[in-house]
Amino acid sequence: MNQLNNYGVSERFFTEATLYPEYQLARVIAQYRGKYKIVTEQGEMLAEISGKLRYDTEELAQYPAVGDCVMVDFKSSGILFDVRGIPEVTVDDADIALIQPGDFVLFRTGQMEEHPYGDPLYFENHPQLSHELVEVLTEKKIRFIGVDCPGIRQHSEHETADRFCEQHGIYIIENLKNLEQIHSQRFTMYTMWLEDEVMTGLRCKVIAECLE
Repeated sequence: MNQLNNYGVSERFFTEATLYPEYQLARVIAQYRGKYKIVTEQGEMLAEISGKLRYDTEELAQYPAVGDCVMVDFKSSGILFDVRGIPEVTVDDADIALIQPGDFVLFRTGQMEEHPYGDPLYFENHPQLSHELVEVLTEKKIRFIGVDCPGIRQHSEHETADRFCEQHGIYIIENLKNLEQIHSQRFTMYTMWLEDEVMTGLRCKVIAECLE
């Protein structure tokens, strides 16, 4: 049985959802500040309002509420840049022209491969993205930046960089594994927020689907 049946989603919504094959049907089961807890056929997870809906909506009453059925999008186009051996990645280290609005941009620094997560050396002087590169990425209006290291900036600049990106509608996903298994530059990314009361950050599940 589909998980949504347990939450009272009727056949009418399943039928209407077939009109939007690029999205998935979900039901809102809780609401937090800036986030929603939803249930899909894969189970419970967190979601947020898309930037377009937030921009187009004039009244809070038009936002989804607990009990509403919504269509959600887990997918984005992914692009990977291999920047191993570069302490500070600049605009010259990535072909910026290849990046499209809405992309999930991955940087393979090799930090996770050289020092597994949990190793003290993993957190020491890890590679980072230059301020100029971060600003250019925000101008490209991408959705995510993913790195296989503790963050896009080091030490005290870590949180500041994350907040700067979030203000521009970009989320940073750190500590990614298995980037060496991605062998094509273009692929499809699936990103799902997961609720975890223990973690200090926002836990998520990230999957890259490579067709080549």
